[in-house]
Amino acid sequence: MKLRVSRRRDLTGALRGLLPLIPMPWSAEEFIRQVSLSRDRPIRLLPYPLSTDGATGFWLPLAAAD
Repeated sequence: MKLRVSRRRDLTGALRGLLPLIPMPWSAEEFIRQVSLSRDRPIRLLPYPLSTDGATGFWLPLAAAD
């Protein structure tokens, strides 16, 4: 899949913004905590059945939380 240049720049910028939030050694819990702090809103993880043929998760922004 080829991304358009502007879309690629948006994605690259978003990923660069996440780099300082990635804990070393890796911890999913700490990463989620850091993202939550940087967005100044809680992140709630909820189980949701998804097929393994497609997406393995998704983000649902709500008024008061992600």
